[in-house]
Amino acid sequence: DVNDNEPAFQNEPYAKLLQETVPIGTRVLSVRATDADAGTNGAVTYTILSRDFVINSQTGVISTDVVFDFSLRSAYNFTVVATDSGSPTRSRSSR
Repeated sequence: DVNDNEPAFQNEPYAKLLQETVPIGTRVLSVRATDADAGTNGAVTYTILSRDFVINSQTGVISTDVVFDFSLRSAYNFTVVATDSGSPTRSRSSR
């Protein structure tokens, strides 16, 4: 199979309300992207562009990586990138 498809996110946009007191490591939400290519070309991994959250690269589960202080900042945004395993890789981002 030729790597001719990008990953596509499901159920966009993603949003979640959090309480200020959640501890580091609290599961926030899970993202999911699929790729129509077969085999390795369709295998998707995830990265997150954020200092406040972490993502499991295989499952897409996003968790907190800081203790939130809403007096300093009331909204947190991040971008998740889904990348396939083809050569060359193809990716798509979601906010």
